[in-house]
Parts: sequence; C-alpha cells; structure tokens
Amino acid sequence: GVRDMFEFDRYTENLKKHAELENKSLNSASQTEFIDKLKYISEEKRKIYLENNRILNALTPYEENQWLTPAEYEEMLAGALQLYDAFQFKDISIAHKLHKILLKNAVHEKNINKIVREIYYAGITEFYLCKTAYAFKDFFFFKIDGTLDKFNELGFEEKQLFLRAYGNRILYFTNIDVDKTLSYGLEAIRLFQQVEKDYPELYEVLQPMKLSIYRNILTCLSVFRNRKQVSKEQIDILLDIANKALEIARYNSHTSIPFDSSLNYNLHACQFHAHKISIKEFLDFLDELSTINENETTRENIQRIFRYTGNFIDYYYLYGTDLPDYQEKVKQKTQRVLNYIRQIKNQQDDVVLDNSILAFIKGTGYTIPFEALRSIILDITIFRHRATFLHTKMVLEICDILLREMLDASPEYFIGIINDFSQDMIIKNKSFILEAMRDMALFHDIGKHECIQHIKNASRRLTDLEFEIIKKHPVSGYNLLKDNPTCPQWVLDGILYHHIFYNGEKGYPQIKPSYYNNKPLVDILTVADSIDAATDYLGRCYAPKKELSVIVEELKSESGTRYAPLVVQQLEKQEIYDKIKELVNEGREKLYFESICEKNFKQ
Repeated sequence: GVRDMFEFDRYTENLKKHAELENKSLNSASQTEFIDKLKYISEEKRKIYLENNRILNALTPYEENQWLTPAEYEEMLAGALQLYDAFQFKDISIAHKLHKILLKNAVHEKNINKIVREIYYAGITEFYLCKTAYAFKDFFFFKIDGTLDKFNELGFEEKQLFLRAYGNRILYFTNIDVDKTLSYGLEAIRLFQQVEKDYPELYEVLQPMKLSIYRNILTCLSVFRNRKQVSKEQIDILLDIANKALEIARYNSHTSIPFDSSLNYNLHACQFHAHKISIKEFLDFLDELSTINENETTRENIQRIFRYTGNFIDYYYLYGTDLPDYQEKVKQKTQRVLNYIRQIKNQQDDVVLDNSILAFIKGTGYTIPFEALRSIILDITIFRHRATFLHTKMVLEICDILLREMLDASPEYFIGIINDFSQDMIIKNKSFILEAMRDMALFHDIGKHECIQHIKNASRRLTDLEFEIIKKHPVSGYNLLKDNPTCPQWVLDGILYHHIFYNGEKGYPQIKPSYYNNKPLVDILTVADSIDAATDYLGRCYAPKKELSVIVEELKSESGTRYAPLVVQQLEKQEIYDKIKELVNEGREKLYFESICEKNFKQ
C-alpha cells in the first residue's frame, strides 16, 4: 500500500521530531556551548529535510500519470486526513497535494461520492493555504458545480460535504467583490432552501450552514470601510440577510449555533446604511460594543475590541466628522486600544489574535502615526518568528556595512533618495540615511507573517503552491502600511521592491516599477538579503553552507541584471569583504547567541 511506499508513518514521525527540535531548550552557559547545540539542531533538521524530500518524491508518479489501486487510495486518504483536520494542521500543503491526487483518481474512477469528498477537501486545504495572501490558483470549490445533477446519488455525509463546498464558493469573493459575494451567496441559500424541502433529514445540519452563508454575505459591509459604493438594492438585501441571520441564531440558540456580537453588529450596520438609524446612534452602539476591559484577555474579547474599535474609528472618519463631541472620544479610544495591544502582545502568541491586531492596523492605520505603530508591527510580524527575526537582523547589519562604504566612496549614487536629496544633503545627512536604511531592512519582510501562517515547510522543500504564496509577501507587507500617510516612502519601497531585479525584468511581484527615488537603497537591500540567505548555516537547514567567496562570484555573474553593479563592486574591496565575512560567520554566531539563548533573552 501507499503507506509502506510513501512511508507516511515515518513522515509524520519526522514532523514531530522537527517540532521537538524547534522547541528544544537552547539555554547555555557560554556562546560555544550554545553554538554547538544550534549546529547539532541544524544538522538534525537537515537530515529530516533530506529524508522527507526523499519520501515525498514517491508522490511524483501519482501526480503525473500513475493511478492508485483501491488499497493505495484508502491509505493515501488516511494520510491526507491525518495531516489536516479541522483542529490541527500538521502539514496542510502536503494534505492539499494528496487530496489533489485523490480527486484525480476519483474522477478517473467516476465515483461521485469520492469526487465530492475530494473536491471539498482539496478546496478547504487550498482555502486555508491561500486565503491570507489571496494566492488562489485552482478555485476547487467551483468544481462542485459539475456534480449538482448527481446530488440524489450521494451518501448522507457526502451530501453535507457537497453543501459545504457549494456554500464555500462565496469565500473567494468576500471582502473583494460585492456583486459576486451576493450572487453566489444567494444562489447557495436558494439551493439550501430547496434541499430542506426535499431532504428533511438534512434540516438540522443545514441551519449552521445557512448561518455561515449569511455571515459570509454580510462581509460585504467591509466595502464601506474600503470606500466603495453599494447600491440601495444591495443594502436592502444585506439588511434582510442580517435579520434572517439573527432569526436563525435565536431560533437555534439551544444548539451549537453561536449567537455573538457580530450578528448584532451586522444588523446595526445594515440599518445605518439603509438610513434607518443615524450615524450618532450607530457610533454609540459601536462605542459600547468596543468597550475595553483590560482584565479580559480571552481570544473572543480581544477580537471584539480590535474589530469594533476599528469600525468605530473608521465610521467616524467616513461619516461622523461633523459630530464634534466624538473627535476626542476617537482619540481616547485609539490611545486605549494601542495601550491594550502593548499590554497583551507579549502575553499572547496566537496567530488569530495577531491577525486581529494587524487587521485593526490595516483598517485604521491612516489615522494613527507610523511611529505609534512601528514597534507593534515589528513585534507581531518579525519578532514572533525566529527565522524571520534573525534574518532581518543580519540583513540590517550587512546593509549598514555596504551603505557606510558607499556613502563615503560614491555619494553621487544616492542623489534623489529620501526627499529628493542633493549630493550635498546626502553628505550632511549621513546618519539620517543610515537610520532610513535600518528601517527599510527592519520592515522589508513584514509581509511574510501573513503568507507563512499555514506553511510548515521547514522539514521539506517548498511545494510549487507554497512558493507562489510566499512570493506574495512584498505585496502583503506593502498593503499593511500603504494607507498610512506618515509611513516613510523608503520603508514602503523596501517592502514592495526588494525581490525585483535591478534591471526590472524579473523577480516579484511582477511589476516593472518606473523610476523611484529610493532605488539605490533597495539595491543594497536586495544584495544584503541574498547574502544572508545563502550564508546562513545555523537558521536554515535546506541548503548546505556556502562560503562568501562563492556568493560573491554568483552575485558578480548576475551584476547588471539581478543586482546593482556598484553594490556588487563593494564586495571586491578587501576591507568590506572581510567585514561581511566576519559578520556572516563569527558575527552570526554572536548575534544568534545574544538573540536566542534563553539565558540572554531573559536578561
């Protein structure tokens, strides 16, 4: 069977071993002891990485043209379901890969129950992988449309999976496209109502599904915070749906269907946009709904505070600025929620809560000074993730070495940066430029937090889909800060452009930027980023260590295309080469010891 060939038990055992290595104590009495521990962990991770890649190679024939036997199908299904379930994502990317293979085989077999099951699981794993970075490629839930005429042939469980998949088509458009959200949502509701009549035995399971559809339709309300226009007809539809959602929740309050504040919020928001309550009444409602109790730190309470404080601030600036009494309340509420974030962000380490904070920042950032947000953003997006944190610190140091040399040797290269600096201003503002470079390096990878949430690939190579998702991180980071008028442009440029080639012809995102004045700083960032990634022998186990001399030759081979010639030329200066060589070797060990070692961290 596949389990013997695929060595599925071994693969899951390796995932467990890798997690144990990640959490292994690094508390050490000396830097030498610490580095020995870290090297051992890195070597063990490397062994797991190589073995897992060998195990996964067995999937290749099945991804291409080899069919599964019935026994192999069942073994692969068991493996896929173990890697992903509703409560634990052990390796959702490989689960997704397995469900795609299973779906192809189900179609070949023409087994409608298997087809529906695998459409659902391929769709839900794709959704969790791709939703934050919106990197959808196959849109698996839409494949359920082709099975509608076979609904009567499905088993009881498969009927439920069909309905979930059919309802989930709306997920591709929530917060993005009002027309499609309403169209697919209402289409699903009509089908559910017909199924209720024809299959009474499904009535109970349909109620939470209908409520979920109503909730997803009501995400259309977010478009008001995105300053998009919605017609009166659409508002009337949303108001009707908000009332129906409340009705379902109240009628089924004795069941597992939750009645929470979002249902009440949706109704009030619809009533406001339908001109049935005033902006003052709606703001008063939001004010009460977003009350902060510093002693309540449950996930639900934290999400409530961030969501409705954000709504309160946004609706005030959009519709309520002619209410003078509320201006001071907005300032006070903003300060209270920022203080609350500072209070909980080091106590909580929860992706859902971090996302709630970032959603608050993205939605209301245009009203809050960048300086008030910078430490919060860095704590959540960079410092939470050890590998990203250490990479960021190393890139920062490499940038500093290169920039100091270039400011002294070639100040003319930087003419136009920051605020259209002249050469004279560049010479006089060296410390300011170095600080700007520091900020550019610190923030360049903040988008990775959103892209890697469900990508657990440290124990194996990236899948093609994972690589496409990670390539979204410059845009994800840029979108987090782009609406903040006080965010420095050089920070935004570093985030968005650091993976685009020097000549603009390749890289990602796939845009060819017109001239932008901070490109000389991004040129340095791009080289520094590549140097650290290639020389890291402690934090990255997926490639053997490369010597700096090898890296320099590789950079020179792509000078003028991928990398800026003048930046690469700095590495040919012995003094600069020696400084960076020391940094990526002895300096890396010192930095890792100071940053990671629990003994030092606690101090």
